[in-house]
Amino acid sequence: GKGGLSSEQIRRVVISHLGAVRACYESEAQRNPGLKGGVTIEWTIDPAGAVTRAAVASTTLSNPRVEGCVVRQVQKWKFPSSDSPTTVAGFPFKFGVGG
Repeated sequence: GKGGLSSEQIRRVVISHLGAVRACYESEAQRNPGLKGGVTIEWTIDPAGAVTRAAVASTTLSNPRVEGCVVRQVQKWKFPSSDSPTTVAGFPFKFGVGG
């Protein structure tokens, strides 16, 4: 078998969902205008393309509401199918920095 997904396949799915991830931050930033930082999420994708596990790997945002919202978004994503599970060791999402 070919193994898991390529980083390009993963990135394509992530980019298609960035609006929803950003919405997690923006709703909280209205209450907390100084909020900025990054959240790195790790997740596992089964061969069918479903996310079986997602968690915060690290955060400089330190805002559990945003972090929980991002994790819940990732859990809903559908990836291409592959021959074996794929672990995304950590994907950084940055908020309120550099535009």
